[in-house]
Amino acid sequence: MKKFSILLFALCISAILFVGCGKQEIDEFTLEKKEITTEIDMIQFYKTAKHVDYYGIGIGQSPILFMLDKQDENADIYIKLIKNASIDGVPLKITYDNNTKYLTEVTNLNDKELENWKSIKEEKYDLLGSNESEISEVFLNERSSVNYLNFSNVEDAFNYASSSSCDLNQNTDQDGCISFPYKADGCYARAHKMRQIFEAEYDRSCYKMFVYGDVENGKPLNVPGCNFGWRYHVAPIIYGGSWYVIDPSISNEPLSRSDWKALMGSDNICKTEYYNAAAYMPQNTGCGDRNYWTDSNYSHTNWTLGSYQNYIGCNAN
Repeated sequence: MKKFSILLFALCISAILFVGCGKQEIDEFTLEKKEITTEIDMIQFYKTAKHVDYYGIGIGQSPILFMLDKQDENADIYIKLIKNASIDGVPLKITYDNNTKYLTEVTNLNDKELENWKSIKEEKYDLLGSNESEISEVFLNERSSVNYLNFSNVEDAFNYASSSSCDLNQNTDQDGCISFPYKADGCYARAHKMRQIFEAEYDRSCYKMFVYGDVENGKPLNVPGCNFGWRYHVAPIIYGGSWYVIDPSISNEPLSRSDWKALMGSDNICKTEYYNAAAYMPQNTGCGDRNYWTDSNYSHTNWTLGSYQNYIGCNAN
């Protein structure tokens, strides 16, 4: 265990300025259409401004912003299905292009699919730990549990977490590896696994920093190196003379909070939230208020990372 002693001294923390920046340039490229169909009951509809040529769609707890073309001849039908499903708490079958993230079809499940979904749903929600107490939106004043003393220790924690990354050859058999190479999804599980590592190896913990894209105004978070946007993103933050974000999925070193936000486009962020380490994933996204799920036994965390351990890059290929 990589424990280190805590010295008793007073910490003076200067305010950190959040700097705006332009949208990160992404190389344009052409990809073959690759459609994926999924059955899901957690679908969020975003009515976007008139100048935005798509509606925003949230599928499950993925941070990826999916889109519905406003010019799609079936857009009104799909919107009605999504809204009704959200009210009734029933699932839909969603088909989307995995490269563009645009929805291509939305339908109801047939009776057999619905019966099968109900049995899977019960097991799935056990993994979310949704019966635990709601996490309060508080950035605690007491910092001993996340104080790593100096940047050298922060850097060591970053490198140790990074060393747990899944192999880049897409053929990893590492149980428990962290899917840093796969940018599209899983940030919540990566952050939670790093929390577990820090507590086991350093006898320290972390806070979580969540940022949310201004989806309603057509400004999702930039995903460095990818051609789609995130609805939200999360990573651990720890203290070592200043606050540092630990996010090996998009950086090869610890980052200040402002530098981390800049990678995703600071001007695209409509809300930033800080929670203690127990917060796992948001129950909804957007610029408003929200509740969070927790995963105290890491069951959903490990399930998610295991599902993504053979994926790299921007798409689940």
